[in-house]
Amino acid sequence: MAGRRFAPYTEAGMVEPEPVRSGEFRIDRRRAIELLSRYQLASPHLFPLPWIRAAVASGASGVEALDGRDRFELRFEGLPFAPGELGEPLSSLPADRAEPRLQELARGALCAFGAGVDHVFVRAGPAGARHALKLTRDGESVEPVVEGETRVVIGADWGPGGRPAAFDAGIAALGREV
Repeated sequence: MAGRRFAPYTEAGMVEPEPVRSGEFRIDRRRAIELLSRYQLASPHLFPLPWIRAAVASGASGVEALDGRDRFELRFEGLPFAPGELGEPLSSLPADRAEPRLQELARGALCAFGAGVDHVFVRAGPAGARHALKLTRDGESVEPVVEGETRVVIGADWGPGGRPAAFDAGIAALGREV
């Protein structure tokens, strides 16, 4: 094997590796979301379950579900997500980086993308100081929003294809789990 270098060994073990070079790399966000969304829950159509866990971790005593043909929403009273917490929601996935409610929000979003939603949204904050997150496979935005609602709202829009029939089975299974 001429031309290949191997780290020398000592009696104590391998010598510390030395950096050869440094640099940057870019991750294809759309592809990463696609891959990660496959491995979150047994069925991606159970995506409301992590959001219910996020609500409980936020101190909610109850959760209201609004299920429509083009949209699914959960609403609850609890600790609202601050604009800074929503800035990069998927960065909350590593276990050592965030509190459980942010991890569950991100996990639910990944599952929702696996179920075929067009985008995920969150609206939170007190009246007069609310903000809205719109999360797509390509990026996210957080903007101020004016509305009468004061509860935290987490939801998903299905987009032009509408809600898949498999979501109904997921919601039925969710009702058995909660």
